[in-house]
Amino acid sequence: MAAAGARHQALPYYDPLCSELTFDQMLDGPKAARPGDVFLMQGVCHNPTGADMSEDQFTALLDTLEALGIVPWVDLAYLGFAQDFDADCAMARQIAERFPECIVCITLSKSFGIYRDRAGALFVKTRTRDQAGITRAVTATARSGASHASDHGPAVVRTILQNVDMKALWLRELDQMR
Repeated sequence: MAAAGARHQALPYYDPLCSELTFDQMLDGPKAARPGDVFLMQGVCHNPTGADMSEDQFTALLDTLEALGIVPWVDLAYLGFAQDFDADCAMARQIAERFPECIVCITLSKSFGIYRDRAGALFVKTRTRDQAGITRAVTATARSGASHASDHGPAVVRTILQNVDMKALWLRELDQMR
């Protein structure tokens, strides 16, 4: 966030001495935000704590963000490592269904074991009037990182996910790793 020049505020999330979420403190944080601000959160298998919100806590967070007009941004880097691949995607689905604007980042490098060959996706849901500007901003950001990124990692993921037998094998292996 700092490298992008974005104004940001870290919120309490975890108490390492008690090994538990500081959910009430975290939930107070967005109250200082303005409508249209973005709330960045990790999805399942929070890194580095491993501590995830319960379903009730997640619902309470979404209620707060919605009431304050804050845009949720979820980073899903450990899909398949919490419950299973489909269940771990539920957080992103709930956000996308509920909010007119949201950001979902998915990294498949960890769950496919291809750390050096990054693979993933960025989904931005926005109002129609903002689509052109968002498209320009996302495109400029992506191109500043790599004008022509390697397709090796994404090609591996694409090949596995488009083949029924390979996908089934990968999901079984993911279950074993979890």
